[in-house]
Amino acid sequence: MKRVSLLTKFIILMTLLVVIPVLVVGIRTLYLNRKVSRKLISLGSEALKTTLLEYQTSIALNYAEKVSNYFENIIESLSLVMTEDFMGLNLSEKRRFLASIYATSRHIRAIIFLRRENPLIVIPERFHFEKEKFLKEIHKLNPGVLKIGEVYFKDNTPFIDIIYTLNNTDSIVVVSSLDELWREIENEKFGSIKSGYVFIVDGRGRIIAHPKRELAIKKEDATNLEIVRELLEGRSVGSKEFRDENGTPLVGAYAPIELTGWGVIAVQPKSDAFATVFLMEEDSKRFSKILRRQALYFIILFIIIGIIIAFLTARSLSKPIFTLIEGAKRVARREFTKPVILKTKDELSDLAQTFNMMMRELKKYDDIQADKLDAIVFSIKDGLILLDEEGNLILANRIARDILKIEGKEGDFILNLIKEERGRKVFEELLKELESGKEEIKKEIDLSLEDVPRYFLATPHEVRTRDGEKIGYVVVVRDITLEKEIERMRDEFLHSITHDLRSPMTSIRGFLEVLKEEQAGPLNQQQKSFLDIMDKSSERLLNLINDLLDTAKMEQGKFEIKPVEFDLKEVASSIVDSLKGQAMKSGIELTFECEGNDFKVYADKELIERVYTNLVGNALKFTPSGGKVTVRVFEKDGYFLSEVEDTGEGIPPEYLDKIFDKFQQVGRKKGTGLGLTICKYIVEAHGGKIWVESKLGEGSKFSFTIPKKANGE
Repeated sequence: MKRVSLLTKFIILMTLLVVIPVLVVGIRTLYLNRKVSRKLISLGSEALKTTLLEYQTSIALNYAEKVSNYFENIIESLSLVMTEDFMGLNLSEKRRFLASIYATSRHIRAIIFLRRENPLIVIPERFHFEKEKFLKEIHKLNPGVLKIGEVYFKDNTPFIDIIYTLNNTDSIVVVSSLDELWREIENEKFGSIKSGYVFIVDGRGRIIAHPKRELAIKKEDATNLEIVRELLEGRSVGSKEFRDENGTPLVGAYAPIELTGWGVIAVQPKSDAFATVFLMEEDSKRFSKILRRQALYFIILFIIIGIIIAFLTARSLSKPIFTLIEGAKRVARREFTKPVILKTKDELSDLAQTFNMMMRELKKYDDIQADKLDAIVFSIKDGLILLDEEGNLILANRIARDILKIEGKEGDFILNLIKEERGRKVFEELLKELESGKEEIKKEIDLSLEDVPRYFLATPHEVRTRDGEKIGYVVVVRDITLEKEIERMRDEFLHSITHDLRSPMTSIRGFLEVLKEEQAGPLNQQQKSFLDIMDKSSERLLNLINDLLDTAKMEQGKFEIKPVEFDLKEVASSIVDSLKGQAMKSGIELTFECEGNDFKVYADKELIERVYTNLVGNALKFTPSGGKVTVRVFEKDGYFLSEVEDTGEGIPPEYLDKIFDKFQQVGRKKGTGLGLTICKYIVEAHGGKIWVESKLGEGSKFSFTIPKKANGE
């Protein structure tokens, strides 16, 4: 049988179904379309455009007049205040007079009469206002001047202040609500499909009234709109076609509000505004009917021919294509056993043979990669879990399945497969942190039994292709039971030995004190020097023992908080004063700053002193000569914030997360590594937080908060 190529079949089909009908129908369509176009062009649209712009201009003028009338009514209500008769009234009569104005105006929310800097009359009496804001504006005005302030929002309600200076000492402030007028503007919709709207800008082009009130609340800058710039430059009535920041064509009109310096703008999308032009559709329909009627006969004829040819040709083309599609789906599922068989004797048959060759090569490659992956994954002694970006399981080795009791097939959501309840909760938190984009995630899983401790550490890492595309996560689950047990044994050893050392060390220090006071006999200068060295060394050792014991008590929850009321500023200041001698000796500037009025706090005074002493002492230790250490205390809502900032060496980034852990030290400075750990325990025991910010080479800032009524009451 002679072979007919797929290209030839395709050319015949397209010629019969597309070219001939398009040529015949297209020629007729172009001929009639030209006649219709000439008809529409002759009608024109200039008159409609002019009418539309005049309509929008009337809307802008209407709202400009409403705003002006609003303020004129308020000013008229205050006209009697601007007379000498009002100034002759006593304070009680003035109060009644202003109360009558307040009662007769539904827009006025408050009236305030100020003499110099004192509000003598406030109507209503419970009205809360910012006196400093009013005084700032009044000081700018000459006597006899009335000023309309800027629009501002409280609880999403627009307000405006109107200030009138009666003389050098007396002023009237009227606080007025714009909510009713603003809602009328926001609800204004015009046009045939109600797509037009109105908004107001102030003298700097910022939106102060808009259907989207959030734009007015944040005073969105609208000077990027050409119509707003034209309004601000011309300060007259006008209209314009323009585009918004997204390039959408708009039609609008504007009118200034002379009294306030604002402007009203009425806007509508151009496509909706000129929808009236399509009223000429009736004429177009008459011509379209002629077009359809003449073209219909040709279309029906070619549709019948096209259906017959398309059916015969599509049957021979679609079946092998669907066969290839099914084969491709099997390859996507990694099913390489069943080949694609086609007997079309054209290019599709060649394509099927090439497809089968590709399938065989993919099977070989897949087998090789699977063997490599299995050898690597299942030889690792740690648990290994591979997830896609949605958290679905791709692969889990035997150790991970045993640890977390993973049951089910790959491809399902990991939380549905983990049967170990404690492990599932940890993985739920881990997935949330991965979704939030958090870095350096480490989650400890406690799977201990009654008598058998079992601890594991889950650490996720991103999996990326060679091109850097993220395709999922690999979670390594490592057994840290031995590390935890060693840490527990170390802590128990330290707690035990410190208890055993404390009593002898206390006795040693007692006898040293007896010797230094020469109760056991006179001492020469060298002996006194030796005893001083022994006393300082024993004191450091006793402090270390006390720190270890305090840490142990804190870890066991046995540390006692003894809260009393004291002044936090005085405590911080006294610690700074006590360490200034050490700072001066080291050539370091030590300063104290505070912001606030009341620093009374209910907490354990001695422990808070210990926090300040440790933090300031550390800052002095790590700050070189010529540096500066600053201690600050701030009063906040419900808590106090303290900061100790230095210009020292700074802390390397790798230490920031563990600086408050036990025995952690930065650099080669001497210390126990327990000071910051104790600070953390003390602050958290009071219900506060402590943290550090640092840049290497620039210094560090330790901050902590203490509630005004801390835990322990």
